[in-house]
Amino acid sequence: MNPLARIELAAAKIEWVAGSSAPSYVQSAYFHTAAVELARAIGAGVNDATAFQSSLEELRQLAKLPETNDSPAQRSQARKDLRALNIFFNTKRLYK
Repeated sequence: MNPLARIELAAAKIEWVAGSSAPSYVQSAYFHTAAVELARAIGAGVNDATAFQSSLEELRQLAKLPETNDSPAQRSQARKDLRALNIFFNTKRLYK
């Protein structure tokens, strides 16, 4: 991974971690910013673009969820995305 991609990935992880301590009604802003940074990392050149692209889509899905009144299907998908992103960012159980 080139240095710029590494920096952008680190920025995405910072947003991901920061969002974990934010109130749930503003977490989507952190997910959105993390997605922007991750997209920049992909554009800068990463080793496994497929894995990065999957994580980018998961972040985008989370950022689009309603702040309230999400459906059972949305909550289920969010839990799956959160687990996958915890693995991607190596932040075991940061989001439960």
